Formats: sequence, C-alpha cells, structure tokens
Amino acid sequence: MKKCETPIVQLEKKPEYLSRVRKDVLRTFVSYFFEEYWDNIDFEPNFQRGLVWSQKQKEAYILALFEHRAELSPTFVLDQDKVNETMNLKKMISIDGKQRLHAVKEFMDDKFSVKGMHYSQLRESDKFYLQSLDFDMVVYRNPNVSKTLDYKTQLEIFLAINSWGVPQAEEHIKKLEEEYSKLSQ
Repeated sequence: MKKCETPIVQLEKKPEYLSRVRKDVLRTFVSYFFEEYWDNIDFEPNFQRGLVWSQKQKEAYILALFEHRAELSPTFVLDQDKVNETMNLKKMISIDGKQRLHAVKEFMDDKFSVKGMHYSQLRESDKFYLQSLDFDMVVYRNPNVSKTLDYKTQLEIFLAINSWGVPQAEEHIKKLEEEYSKLSQ
C-alpha cells in the first residue's frame, strides 16, 4: 500500500502589524463604558463607514444581547497624540464595534424599542442586566507612548478585522485596500 504524503500546513500566521503594536484587553461594563469612554472615542476615522444598521438590525442585536447570543467586544486604537495633548487616557479611535455600540447607546437613550418597549419601559432587572453587561475591549497602541499608531497600521488592523464576518460593503473594502496599497509604496 502506497503511503500518502500530505504536506503539513502551517495555519497560524501572525499579521505583520503585531510586531509594531501593543495589544491590551480591558474588561469593562456597559454603563461604565458609556460614562467614561463614549465622549472620548473618534467614531469617524477615514476608514470607518457611517451608521448603516437598519432599525431591524439594531433591534435584533439588542435582543440577542438580552438572550446571551451576542457580545459587544469592540476594538480601538489609543489616540496617544490626544492623550498627550489632553492628559485624558481614554482618547481612542474606533476600529471595530461602531454599529454595535451605537445600537446599545441609542436603545439606552430611548431612540427605538425592542419587542415594543423602549429602554425606559423595561423592568429594573432588565435595565440592570444591560447596564452591568461586561465585555472585553481590545485596545491597540504604539509601544512608543509619545505618538499614536500611524494611519497605515490603523488601516491594516481595520482591514484584518473587518474583511470577514458581517460584511463590509465590497466597494468600501476595495477603496481601503487601494489606500493601504498606496501607503505601502
């Protein structure tokens, strides 16, 4: 019987940007996040799309949170230039999670209802559940604490995270890949 030789494939491949960044994972909870971080986050860097979730998608996501079927898990880059300028350690740039975070914030601000109920109409136990829902957020930063990660690295992280999963518009990804390609020349 002939032995079949199957090459061993190395699946793990660390993105090159990981050698240029520090990655921290911070544990927080919803009400603390909105109180301490929300106003310090830039949700509009060039690579981020606008708010595109429909009302139906936002409602489904909030319901999935209550049913333990979804997580928040956002990703940011520490905006060290602004940290140094303002001495506020919570200045960040949104990389992933913009739609999810805005859905939660809008729901808690009574801008839409889920199953016919606005946040203010929920039972106190459901309000407490959402307020105290804990999650991890990933924060990338420059090991050189004096400056923010360069735009090329931010774009590289964004593309690595957002090129799969819930699809970005193909045109949006192509535009950013072209921009990244120009920055790489």
